[in-house]
Amino acid sequence: MHFNWLHFTDLHCGMREDRWLWDTVLERLRKDLAILQPRCGAWDLILFTGDLTDRGTRAQFDELDAGLTRLGDCIAALQGGRQPILLAVPGNHDLQRPETDDEGLSVLAAWLGQPRLPQVFWDKPDAVACQTIDTAFAEYRAWWDRRVAPQLGTEGRSN
Repeated sequence: MHFNWLHFTDLHCGMREDRWLWDTVLERLRKDLAILQPRCGAWDLILFTGDLTDRGTRAQFDELDAGLTRLGDCIAALQGGRQPILLAVPGNHDLQRPETDDEGLSVLAAWLGQPRLPQVFWDKPDAVACQTIDTAFAEYRAWWDRRVAPQLGTEGRSN
């Protein structure tokens, strides 16, 4: 039994200065995938690690979705219609940075100096530090719920 996966990282989708490159990059990627797929076999999983977007906005996640749809269509065509599972891990660009006076940032900044803070973070999801993280990654979470969770059958479940 084989399990084949494809790994991408640091797409930074939505960078204004690089937007004109995407069609060229996607075309080159299609050609590379067409060469790789017969060697590798069908991919079961596509893993995206970090920095899918540049600033974590809804518009950038929508742009990412359009690119992923095109990539998925390309891979499905190479694999006789078979779509791989998509998984993603957010990076430091997949969030909207809080204001510098955000109270939660102060708590998170003190994380290393106060050994109790990590436990409070995990035990109290309504704590100010948790709210700061939730707000910063709200668009990533919404994207995950739209794009990734349905294929995993985890819609509506809390992570």
